[in-house]
Amino acid sequence: MPKIRSSFCNKIREWISTANTDTEVFTTDGKIVFCNPCGKSIVCERKSQVDQHIKTVIVIKKLETQNMTLHESISIINETKEKINSIPGSKGATLATKLNELSNKNEGLKILRKINSVLFGENVQLEDLYQDPTIL
Repeated sequence: MPKIRSSFCNKIREWISTANTDTEVFTTDGKIVFCNPCGKSIVCERKSQVDQHIKTVIVIKKLETQNMTLHESISIINETKEKINSIPGSKGATLATKLNELSNKNEGLKILRKINSVLFGENVQLEDLYQDPTIL
């Protein structure tokens, strides 16, 4: 029996259906996918592009959740960093470099990481932290 070829429009609808189970995260006109949480159109020539964006949206939603502990937030940041570092090719290397540069410049994140370590009983030197009273 010959395989029935589905249209690209139907493929896109199938790709975004997994993210639209509880709420309508993505909409499409059959050619362009629009991400409602981001407010942006996304490229969707391959399923992997939609899947990657879905993962990003899930991370953003988790970070925006109220009553999340500092440890949970830092864990999500670390998981995201690991996923970005595992992206193959030159684009993956570029993203990893930019993320590392951004992390290294973010003094507030460094402080939060140290506070998280202290909360978990690790011995941390706090004297070397940037001392800006407006950060905390």
